[in-house]
Amino acid sequence: AGLNMWQKMRIIENQDELITYLREKCSEMGIEVIVADFYGEKKFTAFQEQALFASKANIMIGMHGAGLNMFHFMPFNSVVVEIHTRSTTVQMNSRNFVNHVKEGKYISTSAKLASKRIEIEPIWRTLEQAIEEWYKLP
Repeated sequence: AGLNMWQKMRIIENQDELITYLREKCSEMGIEVIVADFYGEKKFTAFQEQALFASKANIMIGMHGAGLNMFHFMPFNSVVVEIHTRSTTVQMNSRNFVNHVKEGKYISTSAKLASKRIEIEPIWRTLEQAIEEWYKLP
């Protein structure tokens, strides 16, 4: 089966470029970036494996969608960054849950997409903010 309309609206054609940029910037700060891509060929990854993966993350950043619900398995005092496009809005339940689980932090950002290409620098600035917030957490 192909992608549904909702999935098509969240495609980032320059995702590899974005990930490479974020990895380089984080590497300069001594931070490792690990990408969770449980879609496509990996869509049958066991739920337990996905949860274990999330349980090792201090910061999770991703497009608005069901995949970000893996934040429930993140360690206490973690940061979640939810990227929105013009087709999505902040969901108060996510924000409220993250902000009240042992001092977790939720950050929402709006991404500018041009022809399904995301502006990279604003995403980096948001991730940089998330890193700063994570260092402040108890």
